[in-house]
Amino acid sequence: LERDVSKEKKRFAAQLEEFRRLKDDFESERDDFAQRLQNNAEKHAVVLATQELEHETASATLRTKIDELESALKATESAKVELMDRIEGLEWEVLKTKKRE
Repeated sequence: LERDVSKEKKRFAAQLEEFRRLKDDFESERDDFAQRLQNNAEKHAVVLATQELEHETASATLRTKIDELESALKATESAKVELMDRIEGLEWEVLKTKKRE
Protein backbone atom coordinates (compact mmCIF):
# COMPACT_ATOMS: atom_id res chain seq x y z
CA LEU A 1 0.00 0.00 0.00
CA GLU A 2 2.86 2.36 0.85
CA ARG A 3 4.40 1.64 -2.56
CA ASP A 4 1.11 2.45 -4.27
CA VAL A 5 0.75 5.66 -2.26
CA SER A 6 4.36 6.58 -3.09
CA LYS A 7 3.74 5.90 -6.81
CA GLU A 8 0.58 8.02 -6.75
CA LYS A 9 2.43 10.85 -4.95
CA LYS A 10 5.18 10.76 -7.62
CA ARG A 11 2.60 10.64 -10.42
CA PHE A 12 0.68 13.52 -8.82
CA ALA A 13 3.92 15.50 -8.33
CA ALA A 14 4.81 14.92 -12.01
CA GLN A 15 1.34 16.03 -13.12
CA LEU A 16 1.54 19.08 -10.84
CA GLU A 17 4.94 19.97 -12.34
CA GLU A 18 3.53 19.56 -15.87
CA PHE A 19 0.57 21.77 -14.94
CA ARG A 20 2.92 24.45 -13.56
CA ARG A 21 5.02 24.31 -16.75
CA LEU A 22 1.89 24.64 -18.91
CA LYS A 23 0.66 27.50 -16.73
CA ASP A 24 4.03 29.29 -17.05
CA ASP A 25 4.01 28.75 -20.84
CA PHE A 26 0.47 30.08 -21.07
CA GLU A 27 1.29 33.17 -18.97
CA SER A 28 4.40 33.81 -21.05
CA GLU A 29 2.46 33.54 -24.32
CA ARG A 30 -0.31 35.71 -22.88
CA ASP A 31 2.23 38.37 -21.86
CA ASP A 32 3.92 38.22 -25.29
CA PHE A 33 0.55 38.59 -26.99
CA ALA A 34 -0.39 41.52 -24.73
CA GLN A 35 2.94 43.20 -25.55
CA ARG A 36 2.45 42.68 -29.30
CA LEU A 37 -1.07 44.04 -29.00
CA GLN A 38 0.25 47.08 -27.11
CA ASN A 39 2.99 47.63 -29.72
CA ASN A 40 0.45 47.38 -32.56
CA ALA A 41 -1.86 49.82 -30.78
CA GLU A 42 1.02 52.27 -30.33
CA LYS A 43 2.05 51.93 -33.98
CA HIS A 44 -1.54 52.43 -35.07
CA ALA A 45 -1.84 55.51 -32.83
CA VAL A 46 1.34 56.93 -34.38
CA VAL A 47 0.03 56.25 -37.90
CA LEU A 48 -3.30 57.91 -37.07
CA ALA A 49 -1.58 60.90 -35.48
CA THR A 50 0.69 61.25 -38.51
CA GLN A 51 -2.27 61.05 -40.90
CA GLU A 52 -4.16 63.63 -38.84
CA LEU A 53 -1.16 65.96 -38.87
CA GLU A 54 -0.78 65.50 -42.64
CA HIS A 55 -4.49 66.24 -43.07
CA GLU A 56 -4.26 69.37 -40.93
CA THR A 57 -1.18 70.52 -42.84
CA ALA A 58 -2.85 69.89 -46.20
CA SER A 59 -5.99 71.66 -44.98
CA ALA A 60 -3.98 74.68 -43.83
CA THR A 61 -2.08 74.75 -47.12
CA LEU A 62 -5.34 74.55 -49.05
CA ARG A 63 -6.87 77.33 -46.92
CA THR A 64 -3.79 79.50 -47.62
CA LYS A 65 -4.06 78.84 -51.37
CA ILE A 66 -7.80 79.66 -51.31
CA ASP A 67 -7.07 82.90 -49.46
CA GLU A 68 -4.37 83.76 -52.02
CA LEU A 69 -6.75 83.05 -54.90
CA GLU A 70 -9.54 85.09 -53.30
CA SER A 71 -7.10 87.96 -52.82
CA ALA A 72 -5.92 87.71 -56.43
CA LEU A 73 -9.55 87.63 -57.59
CA LYS A 74 -10.33 90.80 -55.62
CA ALA A 75 -7.26 92.48 -57.08
CA THR A 76 -8.31 91.40 -60.58
CA GLU A 77 -11.84 92.74 -60.00
CA SER A 78 -10.42 96.06 -58.77
CA ALA A 79 -8.11 96.28 -61.79
CA LYS A 80 -11.06 95.48 -64.08
CA VAL A 81 -13.19 98.25 -62.56
CA GLU A 82 -10.29 100.68 -62.83
CA LEU A 83 -9.68 99.67 -66.45
CA MET A 84 -13.40 100.03 -67.29
CA ASP A 85 -13.38 103.50 -65.71
CA ARG A 86 -10.33 104.48 -67.80
CA ILE A 87 -11.96 103.10 -70.98
CA GLU A 88 -15.14 105.02 -70.20
CA GLY A 89 -13.07 108.16 -69.60
CA LEU A 90 -11.24 107.69 -72.88
CA GLU A 91 -14.50 107.10 -74.73
CA TRP A 92 -15.85 110.33 -73.23
CA GLU A 93 -12.72 112.19 -74.33
CA VAL A 94 -13.11 110.75 -77.87
CA LEU A 95 -16.75 111.93 -77.97
CA LYS A 96 -15.80 115.41 -76.75
CA THR A 97 -13.03 115.58 -79.33
CA LYS A 98 -15.38 114.52 -82.14
CA LYS A 99 -17.97 117.09 -81.08
CA ARG A 100 -15.35 119.84 -81.23
CA GLU A 101 -14.39 118.81 -84.74
